[in-house]
Amino acid sequence: MHRPQFALAVLLLSGVVALASAQQATLPPRPASIHEPTNAALIHARGWQMQLLAPIEEFAQIYEENEELTPGWKPSERLTSALAKLDTLRTSSLRASQIKDADWGIDWNDGIMALLPHLGKLRQAARVLELNARVELASPGADNHAAGVQSLAAVIRLANHTRNDRILISSLVGGAIANRASVVIITLADQKVLTAADAKVLLDAASVLDPADPFNTADAFDTEAWMSTVTIFHQGPSAGASAVKAIREAILTKSDDTEAILAKIARFDESQLKADLARYAAFYTDAARIFAARPPGAPDALRDLDARRKKGEFGLTCQVLNPDLKKTFDSDAKNRQAVQDMIARLKSIK
Repeated sequence: MHRPQFALAVLLLSGVVALASAQQATLPPRPASIHEPTNAALIHARGWQMQLLAPIEEFAQIYEENEELTPGWKPSERLTSALAKLDTLRTSSLRASQIKDADWGIDWNDGIMALLPHLGKLRQAARVLELNARVELASPGADNHAAGVQSLAAVIRLANHTRNDRILISSLVGGAIANRASVVIITLADQKVLTAADAKVLLDAASVLDPADPFNTADAFDTEAWMSTVTIFHQGPSAGASAVKAIREAILTKSDDTEAILAKIARFDESQLKADLARYAAFYTDAARIFAARPPGAPDALRDLDARRKKGEFGLTCQVLNPDLKKTFDSDAKNRQAVQDMIARLKSIK
């Protein structure tokens, strides 16, 4: 008569024992040799590889349509639909932004012909995160607001992912990403969208940028001096002619006397070419010193340096192949100032 009750008791006891066993069980610990990712470039690359290309191409036009930061802006259905198709890119970019450094595996031995395919893709990722942030902030709910702030913080951190390139164009792209993020954040702050808690999150993100040289521009000059000489220097009796061939592939703009100068370089032997490139590297060294120190008279110092270059003080190669110092300095200064203005504005939010 009591067997059913006995069976039930046994089943209950078995369940208790099984539960206790499950609670006492432990999963294997993470091996000490397995660490968290330290290279944001790998996270970015995986996201870009998995993301379909068509939605990215569609988004480019949609971004232009929504670039203006008008008060009371509301996302269109077309925009929200486009962002939904870019979820893979968005999530990988958010994750990558949590890692401070990115090593893109640049082959600097390729000299000025080194490939930098990540720069355009980083700008795309920053724009996706920007519009995602604005959509979230324009949507009701604390969770959406918090997600929007995190997306803005991610854009700031992405600006640091060109730092290790040590190449001028990379410094300018990183600066452009930070500049746009700063403009958006300042505008949202002025529109009373951001809170003091939001400001704290964004200031923490901005702390990854080195105040002394946020986009590593000075270091980029040293790298480019070396990369240029690697590309141009050739050995042997036809060293000058080979150098001219490399220079022609790198020249972006020509002056009236470019061909005459190239003809002189073509007659260089190996020792003459090496001496000329040493003077060329000295120009970059002087420019890097000015960019690093940033004295009050930096623009005048750069103009003087360029005047000396045109007179031939830094050799023939430097007369036909050189960065636009003023344009580079002005862009770098503008980007730095934007970040400083953003930080000051965020600190003012109470």
